[in-house]
Amino acid sequence: MTKNNQRFAYILYFIATSIAAACLALGWYITPLGLGFAAWPEANRNLLEHLYKASYFVGIPAILIAQVLSLVLFIYGKRKTAFGLPAGALGLFLICVGLILSNINQGVS
Repeated sequence: MTKNNQRFAYILYFIATSIAAACLALGWYITPLGLGFAAWPEANRNLLEHLYKASYFVGIPAILIAQVLSLVLFIYGKRKTAFGLPAGALGLFLICVGLILSNINQGVS
């Protein structure tokens, strides 16, 4: 790929991952409203609460900071890392969110 093609591909990738990170961060930021009414299992409650706090206070800033670091890495020529960092951060965040949501019973009436 030429440098112009790499820049164009990165710009599209950066826009897509930035939109995804912003939507996920906003969506997870407002989850206390919904999860406050959820039925948390007693068996793993402590572990899930710690996992939730980690995703909330570490995960949200991590996916947003990963976007900025990705841009800096691309500018300094670390192209593979610039593409991998946001994908890895979003992937780990989604795994954490999936673990939490799969263990909380939100269908209790």
